Amino acid sequence: MRIVAGSAKGTRLAAVPSGTRPLADRAREGLFSSLGGVVAGARVLDLYAGTGAVGIEALSRGAVEAVFVDEAPAAVRAVGENLRRARLVDRGTVLRRAVPQALRSDIGPFDLVFLDPPYAIDPADVEAVLSEIAAHGLCAPGALVILTRERKNPTPVIPLHWALDRRLSYGGAVVLVFRTYEANAQGRPGGVMGRTALCPGTFDPVTNGHLDIVRRASAVFDTLVVAVLENPAKAPLFSVQERVEMLREAVAGIPNVEVAHFRGLLVDFARARGAPAIVKGLRAVTDFDYELQMAQMNHHMSGIETLFMPTNPQWSYLSSSLVKEISRFGGDVDGFVPGFVAARLRERLVSEG
Repeated sequence: MRIVAGSAKGTRLAAVPSGTRPLADRAREGLFSSLGGVVAGARVLDLYAGTGAVGIEALSRGAVEAVFVDEAPAAVRAVGENLRRARLVDRGTVLRRAVPQALRSDIGPFDLVFLDPPYAIDPADVEAVLSEIAAHGLCAPGALVILTRERKNPTPVIPLHWALDRRLSYGGAVVLVFRTYEANAQGRPGGVMGRTALCPGTFDPVTNGHLDIVRRASAVFDTLVVAVLENPAKAPLFSVQERVEMLREAVAGIPNVEVAHFRGLLVDFARARGAPAIVKGLRAVTDFDYELQMAQMNHHMSGIETLFMPTNPQWSYLSSSLVKEISRFGGDVDGFVPGFVAARLRERLVSEG
């Protein structure tokens, strides 16, 4: 085994202690490529450290400090030797303790927490360790917790205010990357589910049906980001900047709602905003068939959940396309959209003649 990249690149590590099953070099390389720039400057906790290869890889790539925890004497010796070989002794601390005991120590907070427990460990014990990490202030805001398990093991129950950010597979191993969130945003009303959610759409233009979903979803989540899709392949009536402006005016009275725009994959935007959930309004069964397929694909790619919210029957027939068609033929749409949106519709359609 060797260090893959960074200041200690190419360093050969000490022999693997008996009973230890470290993450292979190629798997470690894939994991750190996935983590990207979050490693540099991070404080790292390496639980069930074994050889310490993962924590030392993080130090080599710019992490400022790493704490290694293992109760096996051979593993503790191996980590110490590998830190010496990598010339990173001054940035590493090795604790010979059982993991549950170490988690109750005053050692946090950390930006990255790695766990690679023995495959034979009881899944209930893994869940208990995750709960201990969440309960004892070991995670800095927005920290990532990275758990390696055998592919056949069940996905553990996730602590409150964590979300599965991504799932990586390497041979017989599965790496689950969890993102942690603060319980509440200061100064904002707390939703019953906590966290941040996205409410995506084209919003060309925003309707009262859209706003009904936004208001209801904002009562469920701490922060709701209304995400306006920018699709160069389509020719919307209003530009993305105009749609964002109208939405911001429409939601100005809801303090925990933000408006942003994106292009590309929704799941990439959700990751960038730290949102573990997507909220979609459903008007009818015909909506569900399409939205279910999209929800399943988004979950497969990223682990991000989709929550369906049924449209208020008052607006079940309403769509942006229908509003534009009515307005185009001179119909009154004041009851379907905010007044300022109706005025902009009339102006735009008159100017297009």
